[in-house]
Amino acid sequence: NDGGNGELANDEQTTWNVDVQWQWGGSGLYLSYTDFSDDATTGAADTDTNITQLMYSYDMGDNWEVYARWTDNELDAGSVTDIGVNNYLAGQNAKWTTQISMDDRDADDDVTTISTQLQFMF
Repeated sequence: NDGGNGELANDEQTTWNVDVQWQWGGSGLYLSYTDFSDDATTGAADTDTNITQLMYSYDMGDNWEVYARWTDNELDAGSVTDIGVNNYLAGQNAKWTTQISMDDRDADDDVTTISTQLQFMF
């Protein structure tokens, strides 16, 4: 924005997002689509982007949940796929997550990352 009077610095930019979530019998499916366009940069299509994300989760009982997520950004040559597991240690107040991420957006080198974290809610 322009620093305070509420007008946008570039009124040619448009962003919109649609997301939908379904839940049934311990499963969940999430789909989102984001579109960003910048009409002020005529001929510069690389400033426009679409991002799609699809995620599925399954409740395995006994506080365990598995999930998979796929994200595609039109500006990148590839996508990112995540597969993970959550363990809810104290309901929603403490959660342990372990995830493997496969990132093939770099044409020269795919990156695979394994991460784990603890999350506490107070």
